[in-house]
Parts: sequence; C-alpha cells; structure tokens
Amino acid sequence: MSRLLPGQQIINGVSNYIFGTNMGQDGTNPTVVRNTPAIQAQVKAANFQIIRFDIPSGKANSWIDETMAAAIACGCQLYGLLSGTNLSWNEYVISYIGSLCNIWEVGNEPNGGSAGYLTGSQYYTQWWAPQILILRGLAQAGSAFIGPTITYRAGALDGSFVTDWLNACVASGNPAMLPDGVSFHHYPCTSFPSQSSAPAATIFASDYSIMDSAVRGVLGYSLPVIISEWNVGGGSPPPAYCDDPTFVTPWVHTAIDTFATSGFAAAMQFEAGTGEGAGGLDLIQSTVAGFPPGPDYQPIWDRNIHYLQTQAVSLVGSGAGSDPESSTACSRDGLVEADSRDGLVMQQVGSRDGVVQGRQVGSRDGLSPEADSRDGLVAPAADTSV
Repeated sequence: MSRLLPGQQIINGVSNYIFGTNMGQDGTNPTVVRNTPAIQAQVKAANFQIIRFDIPSGKANSWIDETMAAAIACGCQLYGLLSGTNLSWNEYVISYIGSLCNIWEVGNEPNGGSAGYLTGSQYYTQWWAPQILILRGLAQAGSAFIGPTITYRAGALDGSFVTDWLNACVASGNPAMLPDGVSFHHYPCTSFPSQSSAPAATIFASDYSIMDSAVRGVLGYSLPVIISEWNVGGGSPPPAYCDDPTFVTPWVHTAIDTFATSGFAAAMQFEAGTGEGAGGLDLIQSTVAGFPPGPDYQPIWDRNIHYLQTQAVSLVGSGAGSDPESSTACSRDGLVEADSRDGLVMQQVGSRDGVVQGRQVGSRDGLSPEADSRDGLVAPAADTSV
C-alpha cells in the first residue's frame, strides 16, 4: 500500500477518496455547485468524500469563502488546484484558506495545448521548482503537494513526463522537492463517436500502472496515484452515448471497481455541477430546472454504498507521506469517523451536518467573512497567469 494522503481512509481495502468530484469553473451558468444548496445537498447525499476546487486569480475573499462553504456543505475534504505559474496568488490562496485545505495540486495539464505542451523537465523548471518550497512553508503542517496533473493526449498517458520531472526533483538534492502524490486526467470516450468502439473503463488500470511504474522507476517506492479529473467522455458536449444510462451505468460501475482494485488513492469525477461540456459533464444537471442527477450520479452512489458503507476496519492518513496507521474506528451510519490530527480538525466521514468541527466557516481569528483582508493579508492584483 502506498503512503496515505491527509484524511484519506482505507475502508474494506479501498480508499474513500475514489469517491470524489470537482467544483469546476462557473462559466456563464448562474446556478452552480458553488452557490446552489440544492446541488450541494445531492453531492452530500451520495456520500462524496473529496472535492477539487480552484480559485481563479483575483477573486474576492467573499467568493473564496463561498467556495469553501460549498465544499463543506457537500460534506467533502478539500483538494485545491493551484496556478502553475502565479506564485503570488498561490501564496495568498494558501494563506487565506489556512487549515481548511491540506491537499494542493500544482498546475493543470502542463502537457496540454493551453500550457504550450511542456515536457516533464520544463514543468519542473517553470512550474514546480520555483514554487514548491515556498508553498510548503506556507501550508499547514503535514500538507500534501501533488503534481504533475498531466492529461491523457495523443492516445496515450505519458509516463516519461513523470519520469523526467521526478528525476529533476531527485537531482535537486532536497527531499522537500519531491511530491506527495502524482496526478493525471483522462476522459476515455472523448474521441470515440460510437459506443461500439468506445474503450472499456478498465483502461484506468493501465493508467495506474503507467503512473506507478514511472514513480517506482525513479524513487524505488510508490506514491499515491490520483486521477483528479475523469468522466466517461469529454468535449462540449461529450459523445451522445455518454448521456445514455444504459451505457453509462455499467461503464461507471466498472470504472469505480477499477479505481478500487488498482489501488488509486483518489478519483474525482469532473464535475459536480457547473454546466461544463454544454452540461454534459454535470454530476448534477445545473442547467436543468430542479437540478436532476446526471447519468453518472447513481452508479457512483451504488459503488459508494458497496465499498464504504459496510466497513469493519479503517486506516487513516495523518499527513503527507504518512504510512497507513490503524484507527479504532467507530461506526456511524455504516461509515468511519475521522479524528483530529496535525492541528486540523477534520470533518467526520459520514457526518452530514456540513459543519467543520471547531471552526465557523467564513470566520477566522474573529474577523468577519466579509472582510477584504484576513490575518493581515491583502490579495494581489489579478493577472492572466495559468
């Protein structure tokens, strides 16, 4: 078993974090998971465990507070996506959010077109190395930093990108340059217009093997492997059959089973409800009146019940790079309660009260959530960095 992420639990041999989702970008849709309690309630009802979010450069503190409150209302551990190049904004975000988030991902799809198709070595020199030591110094003790967030492209997942990046990390001679996990994205059916030719969801097992082999080839040991964006297919909209429950239900069941059996540390469906992909990627259909579930909602919930809600023994991650440690698990609603560690009061898994124990959302050090600065921090001006 690889090392555990902060707050991660192994229940029935499966990571609870394989039941994750993304907050996504708001776009032009006025009703999104960030600001719509009806969407948040459905995410929570299906017992999602972790949610990935990002804070675009220059967003007001009130917007950040609303994002944090939405993630908590969804009942999820927070997983923050940071800019690849905007160090000053990343410093502000980590400092402002504080103890609410202790898992951070550095940059998004550096090998994609919007980033200029960087290599692993370029990701290290341009995105990772200039930031990682500074960000570790600002984050909560035990926080995990994840990279390189590569995307599946040109029909392949590029393990050499990971190898080149990790070799550069090792060559630095500083253990703090090493990541606490490795991440990637994959939407397998995007380029297949017909379901008859669509790849099986078991393709994720090959993805895991590529990422894990790259890590072990350089470091000699495994790190948590995270697919921080996945769906049946991508595009705007995705192929039509990706909206057909008769195809999606068994495909998603197999996807979750593959995440479980391969040993993924986390898997985050993209996305919870922001209307991306012309609404075709929504877990909860944010563009439809009444916000009905999308086709992948029920099969993910099915597998959540199967894997997490008949538990006997749990292992809990106490911080970045921690080895699994036994937990004297106490059963509530068939789930395991998390405990307090590393100065963080973590939300109880299975607790659906939407409250972070011991801290009021939107209030820190006695300052009101409406304040434009907190703890003496003033947000840097917005820019257009990735």
